[in-house]
Amino acid sequence: MTNKIIITLLAVTVVWTSSIVWFTIIKILNNYYFWQAFIWALPFSSIIILIFNSVWGNKRFYLFNRFCFIMDTLSFHSSSIF
Repeated sequence: MTNKIIITLLAVTVVWTSSIVWFTIIKILNNYYFWQAFIWALPFSSIIILIFNSVWGNKRFYLFNRFCFIMDTLSFHSSSIF
């Protein structure tokens, strides 16, 4: 059970690390704070958690993960408006 949790956390860490890398590259090259990279990481993290939970996880958390994915998608949409 703990190996599945570690694999899931590593996959989510890859998403957030790539978001930090994009933020840093854009800050260095363009001198612009690209904070949307962190907003974009939310739905991708939710997708990874949703996939791993549907394959390995407890089915009772599926609804909660689905709700988090919907809320993250809404935050992604609202950040693209601004």
